[in-house]
Amino acid sequence: MVRNIVLITWDSVRADHCSCHGYRKETTPFLSKIARKGLKFENAIVSGVPTPVSMSGIFTGNHNIEGRVKSKSLAEILSKNGYMTSAFHSNPYASRYFGFNRGFKHFRDYIWKDEDGYRSGYSSKWRSLAVNSLKKLKFINVNRARFYYNILTVLIKNEYIVKLSLNKFYSDILSLINTNKNLPLFLWILLIETHFPYVPSNWNRWRKAKSMFIHDKYYKFGGVQKRVSLKLNSKELELVLDAYDGCIREADTLTKQLWEDLKDTDPIFIIHADHGDAFGEHGFYGHPPEHYEYLIRVPLVIYNADVKGVVKEPVSLLRLAPTICELAGVK
Repeated sequence: MVRNIVLITWDSVRADHCSCHGYRKETTPFLSKIARKGLKFENAIVSGVPTPVSMSGIFTGNHNIEGRVKSKSLAEILSKNGYMTSAFHSNPYASRYFGFNRGFKHFRDYIWKDEDGYRSGYSSKWRSLAVNSLKKLKFINVNRARFYYNILTVLIKNEYIVKLSLNKFYSDILSLINTNKNLPLFLWILLIETHFPYVPSNWNRWRKAKSMFIHDKYYKFGGVQKRVSLKLNSKELELVLDAYDGCIREADTLTKQLWEDLKDTDPIFIIHADHGDAFGEHGFYGHPPEHYEYLIRVPLVIYNADVKGVVKEPVSLLRLAPTICELAGVK
């Protein structure tokens, strides 16, 4: 029997911050539940950092330091074998610019206007107007202008607009599924909620703004992540980690919501992350192209695929594409 397959990517989630991997906080109750019923990988290792490098490896099965999908992709293979291939997310580094739309019949990256008229919040005319106005202040460059605009948005509207939450386009996903029930489905959803800067939706605007200011202390907004001499004090680091863990819990809740809304189609659910994040270890924060364990070891669970257990040996996520083909009955 041909199965529907749902691939859910959590952005920037390291395995050791997931409660299903023994983390002290209950960050992933739903993932822990399905991991016990499905197949959990204790040492899933991404092929590179950051997102374009990792995800291009996942979709092609090949190492790709350039981070562009140029060779035959998983979506192409499944599409040619009768699958309706669809993708929804708002991460610019996994957008059509990097070739990730290859093989997808429906690809919504919400970055640029596409043939169906979808447009991202990134293109907001009000954001552009505000940023251009801030740029006129001689001491503020464009990246700093964007950062302060986002701070103001949080303080005024209690909303962080650059990270387009799944809730903003959730109805698009359900609508597409409900109008295309004849073909088996391969659905890819990348959750940006867990990406820097960590802004849990259930935080009040003051905690959100404070967290973003602390992040700005060690991260040049819009710039390249690198080793820095600045260090956070214990209270600052605690707030950042609380925010990060809150975002992981939010991703877990959204994943549960997806399962509840799609379970009647009996899908195989595959949940993983594209890489981890650093919090001062080895002198840096975020996810520069390093290969320390906390950056490359990520959660990976395959659920409702008639397999269960725990795989303890290291497994490369380069093997995920052929595994999905096997689950789909495709050579």
